[in-house]
Amino acid sequence: MRDGRGLARSRVAEDPPLPMTSRRPLAEASVPAPAPSGGRLRFIDVAKGMSITLVAFGHSHLVVINPLAAAANQSLGLLRMPLFFFLSGVFFRPAKPFATLLREKSDSLLKPYLVTLALVVLARVLVAGADPFAEIPRMLYGVGTSIDMPWAPLWYLAHLWLVFPYAWGLVRIATAARLPAWVSAALLAAGALTGLSYLHLFRDLPIVIGDMHAPLSGLPFSADVLSISAAYFLLGFALRERVQRFRPNPALAVALLVIFAALDAATDLHLDLNQRVVEQPIATAACSLAGIYLALSAAHALSATRRLGAAFAFLGFNSLFVLLFHTFLETQCRHLLSTLMSSRAGLGIATTAYVWSVPLAAALGVVIRRSAFLSALYLPRKQRRVPGIGARTPRLVDLEPQPATDAGLKQSPDFLP
Repeated sequence: MRDGRGLARSRVAEDPPLPMTSRRPLAEASVPAPAPSGGRLRFIDVAKGMSITLVAFGHSHLVVINPLAAAANQSLGLLRMPLFFFLSGVFFRPAKPFATLLREKSDSLLKPYLVTLALVVLARVLVAGADPFAEIPRMLYGVGTSIDMPWAPLWYLAHLWLVFPYAWGLVRIATAARLPAWVSAALLAAGALTGLSYLHLFRDLPIVIGDMHAPLSGLPFSADVLSISAAYFLLGFALRERVQRFRPNPALAVALLVIFAALDAATDLHLDLNQRVVEQPIATAACSLAGIYLALSAAHALSATRRLGAAFAFLGFNSLFVLLFHTFLETQCRHLLSTLMSSRAGLGIATTAYVWSVPLAAALGVVIRRSAFLSALYLPRKQRRVPGIGARTPRLVDLEPQPATDAGLKQSPDFLP
């Protein structure tokens, strides 16, 4: 996701393929295809923007105070996290050496996680007199229940970092064992359903970290969720060619929407990987797959629009920073509006705070990208601002639909909601 001016953009890379077999293992079924003209899949940028907006909605005060918003959030939860991992898998490149993969993902995922939480701990120590030896272990454990709000959403960065080497190992094993694609797919599906069925076992574990004596949900870096997240991740990897050439089928989209709505209405489906909550694993998995197709179809349609598509693409471009800062900014906006209006945070204040938190977080990303010092803290080495070149963040007009070459914003190899 980068160009000569330091703008964080990237093309869909063409790595040398892994060893192939005549039985068409998972690795062979997913050899990277040439990128579309211009090296850009704009609708995926839009999908990233849509997804991070829905994440912010799920963390907003609206869900707390409004039953309708809470019900909508529960339905959207069936597709949000599966979509995140699916899109990350589309840009997975297992042909890279393990050490290179680990170094790059530590630079792009683990670094912003650690930098942000280190600054949070430092602020708490200096302002509130917190004990750093009590705070640091909680942050390093890396689950949403050990990282208190408004920073709990950062658990996703730690977990996605873990998904990459785990998926790398699975692909290498499948290739070495010459497993046919259908066998690999069956094993992944079985692992996902098993993980969903036993997810509740990792809820409220009696683990004490620092000064936190409340029960925690999950193993460090959410390792207990790997069989679920890796299944969606590798599904995206296996279908990357189809995603690159994606064109929605209206009849199929309508049918899947009906199935999604019917299953959601007929059963009490619920999926919250952070809290280790899942109801009806098989129906939930079916809805998540239908939701992924519906989300891609919606993103494809929005990408053809002028301003709205550009706005979502801009949010998708800055999705890392929206993830990092949206909850903090939403909380501050809500408190400020409540103070100015001398009233409790009702529906109007909560809606305004949510609507403003997402673009404000994206704007903070613009500031970080323009600073050589801040970009060194938050961006991978290859995406940092280069002194003398003058990095800039694309304006909305830069992200509008382009001619046939569709040159412009390139995809990140990591989906960072």
